Amino acid sequence: MNYKQLKFFSLVISLFILSLGLFYHTALWAFLPVVLLYLFLVSRGSAKLQANFFLNALCTAGKPNQLAITFDDGPHDFTNHILEVLEKHNVSATFFCIGTHAEKHPEMVQNMIAKGHTVGSHSYSHPVKWGTLSEKKVAEEITKGAETINKISGHKSLLFRPPFGVTNPRIARALNNTNLKVIGWDLRSLDTSIKDPEKLYKRVMRKLPGKNIILFHDSQKQTIEVLDRLLTHCKKVGINIVSLGDLLNISTHE
Repeated sequence: MNYKQLKFFSLVISLFILSLGLFYHTALWAFLPVVLLYLFLVSRGSAKLQANFFLNALCTAGKPNQLAITFDDGPHDFTNHILEVLEKHNVSATFFCIGTHAEKHPEMVQNMIAKGHTVGSHSYSHPVKWGTLSEKKVAEEITKGAETINKISGHKSLLFRPPFGVTNPRIARALNNTNLKVIGWDLRSLDTSIKDPEKLYKRVMRKLPGKNIILFHDSQKQTIEVLDRLLTHCKKVGINIVSLGDLLNISTHE
């Protein structure tokens, strides 16, 4: 169920309860379960990008032996180390860069492109209050972020990943005015919260079977070691590391 369907069914049920009230004097508390269910589903849909509740996000491909590596929040001090690991294993990845970070480290963004990686936008400033911004502010973050990344990289990227993976009707409307493809994931490494490399690696290995798009952050030191071990494992068991464009059969830039 998506947001439009939820609104429709909520309206139908509310009208039904209201009609019962007219004929059978149904109490107002009868609306409470409808309201609570509505709020629960909206909250869940906002926080879970894979639910495609407010908009269509590409989160998987149904290809069990293919994996696309993606990174958020860079470029960062650890980005070049990540690039070295990727080069060591001769694989490409996709970096969803924050505009303000790209402005501080333009040479890293250009290095990503030079080494054959894909670059997308992760908003201009990655606002902590992303989910509460007005539609105008969201549009500004999306537009300025994309323009910044495009100017530095020399490519017009078609990819966008929402901060925190959070969406809502305002974010959906803002994105409708662009030609950006929203990219999610089906394997979240949690490398921003799991600082121990061994624990992080074990989590990734436990979640890996059958997954297509893994979310890492090139702002995390422990990710460097885990990425190296992951790529070694994938080569050993026959999991092919592919670009996001090849995995999803989409154009990633113009």
